[in-house]
Amino acid sequence: MRAWAWAWVDGATAGCAERGRSPGPSGRPGGPALSGGSWRGVRHGGCRHGGLHPAWPTLDLGWMTGLFYPDNLHHEAAIGWLMLGDARSALEEIARLTPTARTHPEVLEVEWSAHAEAKQWAEAFAAAERLVALAPERSTGWIHRSYALRRMPGGGLPRAWEALRPAFDRFPKQYLIPYNLACYAAQLGHLEEAWEWLQRSRGAAPKPELITRQALDDPDLEPLWARLQAPSPQRKRRRAGGGSNPQGKPPTAGPQPPGEPSEGPPAGPGP
Repeated sequence: MRAWAWAWVDGATAGCAERGRSPGPSGRPGGPALSGGSWRGVRHGGCRHGGLHPAWPTLDLGWMTGLFYPDNLHHEAAIGWLMLGDARSALEEIARLTPTARTHPEVLEVEWSAHAEAKQWAEAFAAAERLVALAPERSTGWIHRSYALRRMPGGGLPRAWEALRPAFDRFPKQYLIPYNLACYAAQLGHLEEAWEWLQRSRGAAPKPELITRQALDDPDLEPLWARLQAPSPQRKRRRAGGGSNPQGKPPTAGPQPPGEPSEGPPAGPGP
């Protein structure tokens, strides 16, 4: 299930784990932009069939984009149509932009989102390919491209993997990239490699437990579910009485201090 939320976005990517709501600076969406980022209407995509994805679509509402009249109005109108779920009207607005504006990274983000909403994966791939060429410093372009490449005719998992793998070297602190690489590796049957990529994603994420929860709800990573749910070695030792009592001494009476948290999934539904 997907839901729209208004959130302050400081960089190019907002992960699916960020699901909070917050109003604009004026108490409602649409307030003036603050320095260092922008208010964005973000649609959080269900992260199935391809792993995590940046908040889908991640959209800048036109402030501080450098787009000028009337391009800025068409850009914002396209975003509005997407918020209503009308990808066709969004693409019609994008078609009204000037050729120069069509190459703007924020416009390409919106164009990709509209094609993805319509499941036009070849067109989405083309938009992401232009985004990577024009703004290679944006991790979203690389993620968008592989996301579409996996689904487009003539694409597939091996091509999606090959297109995304170089992005990890460019963005080693971006947790969505190793997560999606883990998904691709798992579906290609490379389970040990998939596990390693998933651990890298957890290591880069601000809240690793959310990555674990999402992985346990992601069909791409089903081959790893048993391993994710297995107790950690530390927990096994505690259960056997060896973790806090390595010398075999009888346990002391009274309450014991809490142990380290389990690496297993937290209770409750995933993000």
